Amino acid sequence: FEPKLSEAWHLDEQAIKSKGEKKWVWNVLDENTRFLIANNVTDSRYIGDAREVLKKAKQVTKTKPEFIVTDGLWSYEKAISSEYPSNNPKSNNSTKHVRLETFETKPNNNIIERFHGTFRERDKVMRGFKGNESGISSSFRTYYNFIRPHSGISNLTPAQASDINLNLERNRWLSLLKQSLTMS
Repeated sequence: FEPKLSEAWHLDEQAIKSKGEKKWVWNVLDENTRFLIANNVTDSRYIGDAREVLKKAKQVTKTKPEFIVTDGLWSYEKAISSEYPSNNPKSNNSTKHVRLETFETKPNNNIIERFHGTFRERDKVMRGFKGNESGISSSFRTYYNFIRPHSGISNLTPAQASDINLNLERNRWLSLLKQSLTMS
């Protein structure tokens, strides 16, 4: 399914602990639909790590955003310009990087920071990760996008808000699993 997304995406990373070691979960979230486009787990926060999650986002959607909003991490600047190059930076077809210096900067990255809070709630219940962070973060992406309604988008799931309507029954997990079996 290809979600219909807005022109603005938010990109951010958050630290997690896995087997006592610090890892980084990178997330790309659509501004209007709250659709979690892509996520990735890495050991560091370098340009290549930021590029990896953007490459995954490009696999999910064929459209490119007009804006990508990030915090002040310098890895984002090179990663965005590498993954969404433009011969003419003033062109309307180029992706613009909106780099926020502080939390108070407008526009802000509160949408993805709120997502990090939701992810952190799950992390607390699990009492940290035990070594399969990639599998857990991709499973969480499925839950977040297709199962969990969001009050910020009229109690729709991000999938519904981005025009992916699977007509899931009351038990959304079971319904989603049944549908996935018939589609494969």
